[in-house]
Amino acid sequence: MSNKTMDELKDEMTGGEMFDNEVLKTATLSALGIAIPINLNHPNGRLRCYITLPAEFASKKEVLFAAIKTLAEKGYPLDFYKSKEADGKSF
Repeated sequence: MSNKTMDELKDEMTGGEMFDNEVLKTATLSALGIAIPINLNHPNGRLRCYITLPAEFASKKEVLFAAIKTLAEKGYPLDFYKSKEADGKSF
């Protein structure tokens, strides 16, 4: 295992340029919106599309889940992923 510092690793990964800017050193990630996948059946096959909600919907888990529930109640064909190992648990 390497004993390099985080700054050395950052410089190695980016050539150093990306972290020279003070704004980028303190930047945080923010959501522009949240995309909810839906499935549309077509004679040529299934088509996955996305409904994009404003970023405010990602502010709290309860707000996001309420929006998803509303879309389902309105009949949107939401595309839920279920892994083979799914045990019914949610976060």
